[in-house]
Amino acid sequence: MHAEAYLDKDSDYFGWGRPEMLPFIPEGITSLLDVGCASGAFGAMLKAHRSIRITGIEPHQESALVARTAGSCGAWWRGSRGAGIGWSAL
Repeated sequence: MHAEAYLDKDSDYFGWGRPEMLPFIPEGITSLLDVGCASGAFGAMLKAHRSIRITGIEPHQESALVARTAGSCGAWWRGSRGAGIGWSAL
């Protein structure tokens, strides 16, 4: 997916928890990397069901800040439209 198309998605997209993905997460894991964690809704849902550490990365700055503030995952973001994308701690 082109970065511009992802960043231009409706804001509702970034708050969707994706409950249909829960069965694909193996029991017993203690940490998970959530690539494209959006606002951290999936990580928060997973943490509500299991004792797990979530680390998320998200290029959409506003969503990454929501995830970070909520503590549902450690969100990382750096970059902007037209700039090269790199990752760093918020």
